[in-house]
Amino acid sequence: MSNLDIRWIQRYRHYVQAFGQLDRAVELARQQLPKTMMRPECTLTGQAFRQNLHAPRQC
Repeated sequence: MSNLDIRWIQRYRHYVQAFGQLDRAVELARQQLPKTMMRPECTLTGQAFRQNLHAPRQC
């Protein structure tokens, strides 16, 4: 395995780690914000972002 391959693996792992942190942050925000302030149609989790990288948001 070349150094370039290793760097791409590291980038991917960091990418996955960052979106895991985003998921946790979104969940924490949902727990802390009053229900009236949350608009479900405007929330986007890390998982949804990974699946819809180019999908426009409707908010």
